[in-house]
Amino acid sequence: MIIRPAFRALGASVSLLAFSTPLLAQTGEAPAASTVAQPPSDVALQAANAGAGAAGGLEDIVVTARIRKETAMQTPAAVTALTTVQIDRQAIGTMQALAATIPNVSIASYFLTDAIYIRGIGNGGLQAGFEQQAGLFIDGIYFGNGNWISGGMVDVASAEILSGPQGVYFGKNTIAGAFNIRTANPTPELSGQVKVGYETEAAERYVNATISGPITNTLGGRLTGYYSKMDGWVKDINGHDQPGDGSKLARATLSWAPTSNFDANLKAQLSEFTSNGPFNTAVLLNCRGPNNTPAPLARFGSAGSAACRIDGPIPINQDTALGDSFVRNRAYALSLNMHLRQEFGELTSVTGLNRFRLTTQGQQTLGSIDAVDGYNVNQNRQFSQELRYQTKLDLPVNVLVGAYYQKSNYLNNNFANVFPMALQGATYTFEKVARQQGRTWSVFGEIQIKLADQLQLDIANRYTHEKKSATWIENAVAPYAPAQAAYGPAGALVTIAPLKFKNNSPQAILTWKPNADVMAYAAYKTGYLSGGYNINTQATPRTNPASLIFGPEKVRGGEVGSKIWLLDRKLKLSAVGYYYKYTGLQAAIFDPVLIAYIVQNAAVSETKGIELQGTAVLGSGLVLSGSLNYNDSKYTKYVGVCVPGLRPGVAPCDVRQPDGSFAQDYAGTPTSMAPKWSGNARLEYTRPLSDDMTLRVATGVKYSSKYIVNDILDQPHYFKLDASVGIDRGPFSFSVIGRNLNKHMDCGVASPQPLTTGSGEVRCILNRPRELRLEASYRF
Repeated sequence: MIIRPAFRALGASVSLLAFSTPLLAQTGEAPAASTVAQPPSDVALQAANAGAGAAGGLEDIVVTARIRKETAMQTPAAVTALTTVQIDRQAIGTMQALAATIPNVSIASYFLTDAIYIRGIGNGGLQAGFEQQAGLFIDGIYFGNGNWISGGMVDVASAEILSGPQGVYFGKNTIAGAFNIRTANPTPELSGQVKVGYETEAAERYVNATISGPITNTLGGRLTGYYSKMDGWVKDINGHDQPGDGSKLARATLSWAPTSNFDANLKAQLSEFTSNGPFNTAVLLNCRGPNNTPAPLARFGSAGSAACRIDGPIPINQDTALGDSFVRNRAYALSLNMHLRQEFGELTSVTGLNRFRLTTQGQQTLGSIDAVDGYNVNQNRQFSQELRYQTKLDLPVNVLVGAYYQKSNYLNNNFANVFPMALQGATYTFEKVARQQGRTWSVFGEIQIKLADQLQLDIANRYTHEKKSATWIENAVAPYAPAQAAYGPAGALVTIAPLKFKNNSPQAILTWKPNADVMAYAAYKTGYLSGGYNINTQATPRTNPASLIFGPEKVRGGEVGSKIWLLDRKLKLSAVGYYYKYTGLQAAIFDPVLIAYIVQNAAVSETKGIELQGTAVLGSGLVLSGSLNYNDSKYTKYVGVCVPGLRPGVAPCDVRQPDGSFAQDYAGTPTSMAPKWSGNARLEYTRPLSDDMTLRVATGVKYSSKYIVNDILDQPHYFKLDASVGIDRGPFSFSVIGRNLNKHMDCGVASPQPLTTGSGEVRCILNRPRELRLEASYRF
């Protein structure tokens, strides 16, 4: 049961609170209401930033990329940070919209898990037991194993995108990077906001309301609610609008600061996401060659072969033998963050509990042949507790030490219709239940050595111990052939021996800060991605146990970078160069016997590149920002399933396997979602029109060179154009915000159609094209 460790950790948190009480009595009086939820460290950093802004320069952003508060320009890491103002003005309301603003980042919601990539490292969301290479953290809590990105990203104070391994500070499952999201806290004075919006292309309606302020002189509260509903921006084969997304969210926050040395922050959130089906924005691409014959994809095709691109999409039928397709994801999350500050250090406790229940129904093969329909229920429960202590001694040496515990319980119910109902004599061919349980504990530490006034060396390591177990059982199998012959009798229990993983993730960072405007660093980093089970795979007593498990993935490498302020802080520049090698790369491969994608440790890849970022004040109210990225991410060892349409035994589908089949050698080819060149630019102009009226105008462009989607689909290069205009008058604001105005259409996820591969069909989940939003808000 997950409740028991939750009570134990909450007890530990209460113990911390009790331990802090006498110290609070000794260290200070209760603050006035104006200091609620405003710890001293935050106030100092905000004051410094406000001073820079008031002088006509650029403000820095407070980040927690190293689980302590620093400004982004003083943090030795590749981090892109957005403030609440930037998020609001760009109408970033989802994780997908956040990724759309950042080069080299891709996020797509998928059937079993989210498809998340940073620098070409990620997964295509084809297996439920597959944990993401890029971790999602909200208010210090890890959200893994599932579909957490769906729905609204509401009332967010800051968003940080960390590129590269984060093994020490954030732990496992961050070998590609991490998303560190902080939601807004109570304000020292009574305040609130109501925002309403309408997006014209999808007929999306949404409203967000927030109220915040002090409850007592030491307790602050914040309530926010969000609702959205859209018709859709594409039509399916029956002419119905898709995707029909809808979101509901409610969050309550309490922040208690009885003294300047202690604060506790409790957040509780309920949310629900619905849509018309698991693949409601999927299209089929017929990748055919001359004379309507099956053809290889553009990368491997000969002259005259047709490129498999999004120029003639065939919408997929969302109506199945089981009924209309739908998705419903209900979730809740609790987080408790507590900080006890002393003269010589700070103790932090982070407690988290989250759960989701994802229910889907729809066509699972999604080809022109509706061969497999399914009803799925996926549930994930997760509890975590972290304690860490950071010393703040006036000495050349300081330390960070911590411990982390996590328990998870994942359930996958799959009710599938593989054969015609009339033939099998039942609605479902089989009813399968699979469970995966996991326990993780880790300890981490960092020694921060000041070698000289301008030079610091940080040496760190995280040790992780993890144990997972899983079982499969067929609750029922259709009584007639061929179901019994294919899947065996009902009641067959399959148990695999528990998996145990141990890992050390060392790290070293050398930082040089000659003055307050210059920082340079060199870092060696490592990371670890958990192994696990292919739990959504069909398992019978005849199944090879080796096909049901996969091992961990590891990364090691390093980066060098520099961040510089120039022209009296009217210009800031940052640059980072990196090289990382990933071993045991987890790849999803289709198994025709199990009729499912399974994860195997089948690849080695290398990622190297350079990332440049800059922001400049060009004149009064005129700011230009942008980035340019070069990323070379490719497989150095990977033999996998042949690209659809290739002839077995003929190059490149000519690698003979032990069972006599043929595979393809991908060594030297790019990894998925890894354009060599990408970048963006944004020009913003703000001008006062009167004492209480301000005009805001912005335009931007995002560029990507060509890349490969899920190893099978060519995505040509593209530009996406954005623009917005807004008026602020007193407490009122009105904005018109356009994204992807040139209506470029691209794939977030792609996969071959296992049962129709002879036709060259490829399934593509489209990213949202053009958006035109009208927003109005009132603040008080």
